[in-house]
Amino acid sequence: MRNMSFALTTGQILDDTKDVTRRLGWMFLKPGELVRPVKKCMGLRPGEKLDVLRDPIRVLHLRREPLRAMVDDLEYGFDEVRREGFADHLDYRWPWNPR
Repeated sequence: MRNMSFALTTGQILDDTKDVTRRLGWMFLKPGELVRPVKKCMGLRPGEKLDVLRDPIRVLHLRREPLRAMVDDLEYGFDEVRREGFADHLDYRWPWNPR
């Protein structure tokens, strides 16, 4: 089972409010596979251990999608931001970068 880091959305994973994620380089996954959600999995110092956040997550669906789709359809964009766990985040609650 592969580890997937959720350092930025640890709280959302723990309270089970995140049900979608966007990742580069994870197209090798198949629906039905399990991934272990961890706080951090790369750059661990010698002796550091994985901080497993919860039980494994089952992959339900994969698709490629340009990030632009979230800006082209703002209703979709805001819904996806919410599903990613950023609805109340000061900076990340927008489908585009406001800065």
